[in-house]
Amino acid sequence: MTSKVSELTPRERAFCRYRARGSNATQAYRLAWNRPKLNSNSASSRAAEVGRRPRVIAHLNDLFREAKKSDLLSHGAYLDSLTSDLSIAREHGNWTAVASLQRLVGQAIGSLSDTMVVEERTDPEVLLKRLEGVLDANAIEQLRRVLSAKDTFH
Repeated sequence: MTSKVSELTPRERAFCRYRARGSNATQAYRLAWNRPKLNSNSASSRAAEVGRRPRVIAHLNDLFREAKKSDLLSHGAYLDSLTSDLSIAREHGNWTAVASLQRLVGQAIGSLSDTMVVEERTDPEVLLKRLEGVLDANAIEQLRRVLSAKDTFH
């Protein structure tokens, strides 16, 4: 590693570690500066500023050169990224993103495949039971109301 590492602040070092482990710049900023609730625009702007610092760039280059592919593309890092994005989407009330991200989480943990066959006569409670753990309680309850409505699938 270069001598520039000694010039990094502890937070810059942490930012670089999070980036090298697969976090995007905004996530890395929030984690390194312990600002989980910082709004997306501010966090993104501050992350970009930190990411442009020459000493940070040099340290990131060193970390990426030393990293193994498995360090950069881990299942855990992917799930961490998804769950972080899911929290942000919920915080902002972006329910379309919440639904999409929940689907991706379900696929990532292996409890949801790309296709799901719902037989015409599947009992709604059986279907809801299959979806527990994939969807959150609010989504299950909304689906329960839809499935119990008359003429839903006729």
